[in-house]
Parts: sequence; structure tokens; C-alpha cells
Amino acid sequence: MSKKGGFSKEFMELIHEGMMSPHGLSSTVDHIRRRREKRYYKLLCLFGDQVGQLQLSNRTYLALSPPSVGQYCSKQNPVGAETMSAAWMQSTNIYSYLCEQVMNSLKVQKALRVDHSVKFCQILGRRLTRSENHDETRELLLHVRSAFSGTESGSKYVISDHANGIRNLVSNVFDSSVGVRQDPFHVIQRFTENIKDQKVKKTLSKQLHDAMVSVDGALREPTQMSSRFLNVVGSISSEGINCSESEWQGSVNSNLKQIERGDLYLEDNIYREGGGKDVRVVSTSQLEGFHSALNKMLARSVSADIGLRILDIFILQHNLKVSSNYGRNPPMHHADIPTLAQTATLCRGIIAESPQLEFVNQLLSKPLRQPAYRASTVLDYGFERWRQIFETARVDTQTLEANFHHTRQHNDSIKELLLKRIAFTENAAAGFSSQERALLRQVQTEQKLARRNWSECPLVTTLMYNIVVSSNSNQRPKLRRRSFATLAPKINSLTIKPTPGTKESTSQRLFRFVSADPCSEIKPREQELLAQLFSALRRLDGVRKRRQVFVMVYDFASCVCTGIHPKTRAALLAKWNNMKQQANNAKLKLKFKLSPEMKAIISSSRSDSENGGQISHFRSCSASISSSTVGMNYFNATNAH
Repeated sequence: MSKKGGFSKEFMELIHEGMMSPHGLSSTVDHIRRRREKRYYKLLCLFGDQVGQLQLSNRTYLALSPPSVGQYCSKQNPVGAETMSAAWMQSTNIYSYLCEQVMNSLKVQKALRVDHSVKFCQILGRRLTRSENHDETRELLLHVRSAFSGTESGSKYVISDHANGIRNLVSNVFDSSVGVRQDPFHVIQRFTENIKDQKVKKTLSKQLHDAMVSVDGALREPTQMSSRFLNVVGSISSEGINCSESEWQGSVNSNLKQIERGDLYLEDNIYREGGGKDVRVVSTSQLEGFHSALNKMLARSVSADIGLRILDIFILQHNLKVSSNYGRNPPMHHADIPTLAQTATLCRGIIAESPQLEFVNQLLSKPLRQPAYRASTVLDYGFERWRQIFETARVDTQTLEANFHHTRQHNDSIKELLLKRIAFTENAAAGFSSQERALLRQVQTEQKLARRNWSECPLVTTLMYNIVVSSNSNQRPKLRRRSFATLAPKINSLTIKPTPGTKESTSQRLFRFVSADPCSEIKPREQELLAQLFSALRRLDGVRKRRQVFVMVYDFASCVCTGIHPKTRAALLAKWNNMKQQANNAKLKLKFKLSPEMKAIISSSRSDSENGGQISHFRSCSASISSSTVGMNYFNATNAH
């Protein structure tokens, strides 16, 4: 007979409340135990009542002894937190898709807020705040550019706490149709944080606010604001600041330029819509309040997947609440989204739809898109070039799952435990799972036990990791390709402590390293690998001492790839130099040092057209020097690296 199990809806509601609380499932488990103790005593009452009725009809009736509360609760012990989390992740999957649908349907009416000072959502990047570099920030802005459709020039803005930092980026993404404005609060904060005395700090904050905002709450015009601003900051003596005078004056000049440029001014600073509460346009306080509430909800350490799901639920609830306040969608403040989606699907076309069901049906009528998280995509690493290099690598993937059972063997390292405890920010941003950490530890252990010149090379660790991930056909472990930039900090933080017998035992090894004597002959397959390796290393950022890394990676390839034989270090370095020289000659750059006589000829030719022949002669000389090794006293040609 087959036996099926599952969780009731009431039980799933308890799990959902626990997952969305700041304390997590710890209080939920205690609550479930109290409920089951209460259930035991209710059953005991029913049992006693039934026994009493039987004894009235039969005085010789002897009842069996019921189990104790401890025995009952032990048998009815609640499932573990890990099982509850997995069930909750499965049941709340609809939240992520609906969150993506709602976010894609939103339009920017007046302003898009970007707050550099908020660091929390860099942990879980859901298109909320800036990233660590402009490349990723540009991708985020491109993703929301469609929300600015139909924008008239100067009608919509990007509000930031650091307008100068994103001005060029916004101009590049949105052209001139979207303006940039500076939040006044952060300008005030830049000065108050450099004041020693608390009373002076409060006074300065109030005076700067009055200099920027009028009595009726409107922003002052740039000319008026700049004069008032100078009067306020000019009243601060150098003895009252905790920075140098040059730094203070530099901050004054920089912010004064912003004020005069009009970064802090907007003629109509109030946005009104649908009878909702008036909103200040040039302000990031709304975004800060959103992040503050989210930060309180995620005050505990959680995995990346759970954190992203909580983030999706929070964003969806926030968007529905704000939109209902401004009349964009019907009230759905406390709606249970999965139940509402199920009801909308089953009742479509059967009964009259309520505004809530109609709104959900509109969301579900569009194709559901996979949520897009920052730095947590399926392929975080473009491994195709390296896959071609190591396509013949020998990997035993059957031992991969067996090694996952030993992921806790490093817990005796106090440093590692501390690193795992505080590494939530880093791991969550990259979506790094426990299986990936276990695999990284395994390949680094095997790398060190090989005792080769590449045993300490982080790039080789990255290659070993990605080779195993690419060779793995089991989709159950949460393994993704990872870039060198992602893995390098984690490789440095790992503490490898070999267990007894690890050196001798090779039954659980992922790689089988084969050693051979170096040979001087370079076969066609080896020549192809050398060229591919040279090209890949030249394009890879973040790698220092590429010549040495080139030698180590080739030696690693000779140990794991079929048909690749070792070469001496001198031969590999010579090969690197030859390929580098050939690559540089293809892109030869020339630097010219002109003699005073030649400079005089060029300068005179600018004012006298008769010297055109001399200029032509100069150009012919510069052209001939690119294909000749003859040196001239006024030319100096050098190869570029």
C-alpha cells in the first residue's frame, strides 16, 4: 500500500506566519507543540468520557491506560524547520511570479528613486537600489526603462542621494528625457555629520532645511537657495568641524554647484493621484522607509532562496497596498494571494467577478515570467570558452553526491563557523548554496592534495569547480557555474583541514590526476589548447601575473585532460612570450618623439598651406616606420603590451 502525506492549509498558514516574522520558524515550532499538547488533553477528555459511559453499563470494564502527554507529543513530533521551509518555498512560488508581473506592469508617473546610502537591498538585489558598480546599475536602469515610456522631456526624474554619481549614467540610459534631482536631506546630512557639538549639529540641520525649503514646504529657487546656503555654512567656524578645512570647503563648493545647477529644485514638488496622500517628489524618504521595514523583517540569517522569496512577498504586498491607496487596483491589503489566484482561476466565467478577482485574472492572463534576481541567474559565469579548453577533462561525477554527505566535516574550525555566520550579505547576493560551498571545499581539498605548482592557484580552483558543475547531470543539487570574481573571495575564506586518511584515500575523489615526464614536442591538440588558454587569460579580468598562471593552468590541464602532455616551465614561458609578441605585432602602436626642427615645420604648416608637401613627407615617414626597424632621431616606436 502506498501512503501519502501532506500539510493542511491551517498548518501552512502557521508556517507562513512564522517565515514572514522576524524570528522565523523558532516560535512556530513552539506554537505547534503547544497546539499538540492541547489536542492531547482534548482527546484525553473524550477518552475519559467514553470510558465513564462504558463503566456505567459494565462495572467490570477495564480501560487501557492512555499514553502520557510526553509519549503522544513524541510520536506527534512536528516536522523540522528545514522541511517546513521547503514546503513553504513550494507553496509560495506564485508570489515570485505575480511580483514580477506587477513590477513589469508598473509605470513611472513622476520619479524613480535611487538611494546610494541604503545597503540592505544590495544583499538581495531586486531592482531596488544601486549595485556595487555602474555596469550592474546600468543593467538595472535598462530593465526599468520601459516604465518611462511616453516620457516628455523634463517631466520625469530620477531622485538620488548622490545625483553627481548617477548623472552621466541616467543621461546615457534615458537620454535627456529624464532629469536627475538631489535629495535635500542627504545634502544636510553631509554637513551635520562633520559637526562636533550636538547642539550645533541640530541648529545647522534646521537652518539648512530652512535655507532649502520655504515655509509652505516648497523648494526655494536656486538663486535664493544658494545665497541662504552660503550664509548658513559660512557661520560655522573651523574649530567646530571634525574634518579639515579643505574638505569642508570642497564639500561646500560641490554642493553649491549642485544648488546653482538646479539639482535641488522642482517647481511643483508635490505629486497627487487618485485621492491618495500627497507625496514629495524630490525626496528618498519613501525608499528609506521601505528598506527599513524590510530590514526589520529580515533581521535573522536566512538562505538566499528564502530571503529572495520573502523579498518578493514584501514587494508584492507593498505595491498592492500603495496602488490601492491611489486607486490603481482594488483593496487587497490582507488578501491571501495563493487562495485568491486559485479562486480567480476556478471561478472565471462561472460567477460574477469581484474587482479583486478581475484584477488577479488580468495578471494571470499574461505569460508568467521567471523572476530576475541580480547576480543569481542560472549562468553566472560564461564558461563556454573554458569548456572547449577542458572538454577532455577526466571527472568522476558519481562521487559528487557522496561527498555532499560530508559537508559538515569542517565545523570544528571556529573561523569557518564565524565566517558562515556573518557571510549572509555576500552569499545571498551571489545565491551561493550549501552544496556549492561543499563542492568548492571538495575541489580545493583535492587541489591541495595534488601537491603541484597549481595547488594554490585560485583560477585552477575556479576551473575545477566549473568543470564539475558542467559535467554534473543531476539537477537536484543546487549547483551553478560561478565566475572567478565570485569564487575568489570564498576560496580565500575557506579553511582546509585534511582529515586523517584523506591523503591516502582516493575512492571519493572527483579528479584523477595523472603525472608524466615533460616532453618538448607540441602536438596539434596541445597547440590549440595553448592558443585558447592564452586568449582566455588575456580577456579575463582580476588575474595578476598571467605568465605564471598560464604555466600553472597548462600543467593542470596536462594532469586532467586526455592528449595533453606536460611541458617544462621554460618552454611554456617562451611559448607565452611568442604568442604575446605575435598578438602585439598585429596591433602595433607607435609613439613619436619629434625633434624641435620637426615641431617647427608642423607648426608653420598650420599657418602656411605651402608646407603641405612637408606634412605629406612626415606622414610617409610615420607610415614607413611601422614596417621597418630603422630608428630615427625624432621617432621612437615601441610595442604596446
